[in-house]
This record gives sequence, structure tokens and C-alpha cells, in this order.
Amino acid sequence: MGNARRLFDICVAEMIGTAILCGFGLASIAVNTIAPERGSFLQVHISWGVGAMFGVYCARHKSPGHINPSVTFAKLLRRNIDVIDGILMIISQCIGAFLAAALVYWVYMDIDVNLNNASIFATYPRMGVTTGQAMVSSIVGTAFMILSINGVAQSKPAHKPDLTLLPLYTGVAVMTYGICFSLNTGYAINPARDIGPRFFIFLVGFPDSFARGNDLISWYWWIPIISPLIGAILANFIFDNFIKGDYWIDLGTCKSCLRRNEIDDVKNDENKNTTEL
Repeated sequence: MGNARRLFDICVAEMIGTAILCGFGLASIAVNTIAPERGSFLQVHISWGVGAMFGVYCARHKSPGHINPSVTFAKLLRRNIDVIDGILMIISQCIGAFLAAALVYWVYMDIDVNLNNASIFATYPRMGVTTGQAMVSSIVGTAFMILSINGVAQSKPAHKPDLTLLPLYTGVAVMTYGICFSLNTGYAINPARDIGPRFFIFLVGFPDSFARGNDLISWYWWIPIISPLIGAILANFIFDNFIKGDYWIDLGTCKSCLRRNEIDDVKNDENKNTTEL
């Protein structure tokens, strides 16, 4: 019973944290779409970053504060969390994003149900972006974001920052992603952020919620789900094996080894010549 209660608390915390993230982010896009003169893309980036910060702060009271299925999925592959816990956390994150979309739609429910306003809730690629380009944008952006967060969270004690500020660093990483990588596909770094709101606008009746893409891509919806997962796996692999791991070459040690091998080769040659004589 105690474990069930613990898991329930974790899932509720992940759901609320993700709802906070997506609530601030989607609402900022709504303002920028409905009244462009009152919004800006910088406002959108700041809102996603602040939403991530507050979402993680809130969720971490009861859960790890992932609020992103790609982070949870990567933890699952590394066996840092139980499989059942991870699956339920991912479902909870998607529900939180769905609820955030419903609340933002409720606030701005006078908007027309059309293709342009669908972009308030779900990500779509800009014109001219290919499938490969869309995937690479999301993979690289997600990898950079998670590498940055890992660098803070798993720093060595000598230069580890105050981890009570980790949600702040997470928010900065999300905002920086938006400034640098969101041009092609928007905030396609969080599968819950996309699939939850996309399913909501499908139920409301927005046209081509899943079938839409751009002039080169149809049925784009799977790209912002798969690509962040790949980016998270790639980021954790790089961090574990090339930053956190002990795989860097010590040049001094290598020179000593080479010198030792040269001396051994000379001795072997001398022994061989002595034997032949």
C-alpha cells in the first residue's frame, strides 16, 4: 500500500509539473498568435523556460521532476528507475500536457478552430523543412539540452553547483534551446508537450491534427515523439562514456608506456642477437 501511494504521488507530481510547463508555454504561443503586437518570440522562449523551472520545482516535491518523457525514457534504459514507475510517469506527463492544452483553450476559447491556431497547441515544421532536417533539429536540440542539465546535476563535488538551483538551470537550458533550435519545428523536445495537446485539438475538431505537416512532410506527428527520445539517449551515452567516464587519454602515461615498449624492444633484439651468436 505504501509503494502504491508513493507511485501515485510521483505520477500526480509529474502530471502537475508538466501541466505547469505546458500551461505557460502554450499560453505564450497563444498570445503571440492571437495578438502578435502584444507578444514576441522572445516572450515565448522565456515563458517555456520559466514554465520548465516552476514545473520542475513543483514536481520535485514528490517526484524526480522529469516532466519530459524523453528524460524518463533515458532513465529507464539506464535502469535508474523501475519499468512500471517509468511507464506510469510518462503517461502522467502526457495527461498533464493534455490538461494544460485544455486549460489554455478554455482561456482563449473564442479563437477559430483552424490550421493556424492549431499551432498554438502542437508543433509543426516550417515550410521547406524535410523529414531528416526536422528529426535532426529535435535530436540535436534535445541532446544539447540534456547534456547541459547532466553537466550541472552530475558535476564532480569540487565544482558542483547548489542543486536546489537545478530547476533554474533546467529552465535556462529549455529557453536556450528555444532561442537556438526552435525555428524548424518549435519546441519539439518533449513528447508529452506534443502528443497531449495534439490529441486534445484532435478531440476539439481542429483540422488535420495528425495528418498535417508542411509542403514536404505529411503525417509529421511522430517526429516530435521519436526524435527527442533519440536525442535523450544520445546525450546520456555521450555524457556517461566521454564526460563522466574515465576514457580520456593521459598523454604523460602514454609517453611512458611507449618509452617502456621501446626499451623492451631493444632488450629483446639484444637477447635475440646473443642467442644467434
